[in-house]
Amino acid sequence: MDELWRQGLQRAQGRFDESRKSVGQLAACVKQSVVPVSSDVPADPTRIRSLPERALGYRGASMDLHQVFNADGSPAIGERAILDVNGNPMVFPNGDPIAFRLGFTRVYNFYGVDPIGFHAFKGIARDAGICITKPPQLLFEFLWKDLPDGSNLARDPVSLWMDAIFELAWREIPGVPLVASEKSAWSENVSVAIRALSKFRHLIPEQASGFKDPPDHWYSIIDDVFTASIAAIDVLLTVPTASVDPSSSRSVVPSMSAHDAHPDSANAPNNNDTPVVLNGQGEAVFVFGITKPPLTHPQYNVVQALLEAGDAGLGKDRLVQVSGHSDARGILNRLAKLDGDWARAIQMPGKPNGRYRIRTAPR
Repeated sequence: MDELWRQGLQRAQGRFDESRKSVGQLAACVKQSVVPVSSDVPADPTRIRSLPERALGYRGASMDLHQVFNADGSPAIGERAILDVNGNPMVFPNGDPIAFRLGFTRVYNFYGVDPIGFHAFKGIARDAGICITKPPQLLFEFLWKDLPDGSNLARDPVSLWMDAIFELAWREIPGVPLVASEKSAWSENVSVAIRALSKFRHLIPEQASGFKDPPDHWYSIIDDVFTASIAAIDVLLTVPTASVDPSSSRSVVPSMSAHDAHPDSANAPNNNDTPVVLNGQGEAVFVFGITKPPLTHPQYNVVQALLEAGDAGLGKDRLVQVSGHSDARGILNRLAKLDGDWARAIQMPGKPNGRYRIRTAPR
């Protein structure tokens, strides 16, 4: 089963790449609202509405409103009353506020230049979403570690995939072209990052009435969901998926460079003259004797091209030609920044018109 989700994501990545070249920009806006909410969700921000609407209302992750109880099982009293959907305070018969943990809902809207862009994306995103519906435990914990406990994952695979790429984008992983705008509150044509709300309300009190802190609603935008999906798959395919202790409730992601994260490394070749050993598409890779997860199809082609070139290496244009990938340099850069062992193995030019190589000996 472990190989099936990998192979499925690798196929989806290739299709995302092909579609990215044939359709125009496709952007996505996620809006998250608290539950219960006493104010209407504003229209999408002006920035995203400059593009034509393509699809609206895809529902992502959510969490129900939960009543809070004390350790002895008695209902807890809140600091202030929470309003229900009709604007009425939820209180005990004696008037004390009922303690609740607020929930949330997410909705995704899509905007793009090309009318067929969303239809192309939807089919691929559905397949990618199916691949992560029941992933290995470590991948599950890595992917959803920032969602609050008690959250409900989206049932629709397209929405599930959107949750995945936004969750990864918000982590701002160095060297990965997976970018989402800051989570921001908005009112009419004014947007304010959540982290700056308190300062905004203090400095510009005349506009403070339109911005609650914390806000009932916030949004974030990914300008290119095709590129984001390709980068997200690069990240997911480098996550170790060895079994973990099911009794552990922590979300722990082992270092990709740690020898103890790769128990199969004892069987890897120990050959200083060949720091990188490919074992075929979809198979584990040995880097300085350490077992690494299988490379994506584009990664494999680029690395294979450099291995075949040997010490002579390849210039930029030749690397693109031999590997068959116009983003060959970006593929190498992202691979090097995701993993320290790969960073040691990949030799970048370091100067204009230089050559790319796989090192012939570890440093």
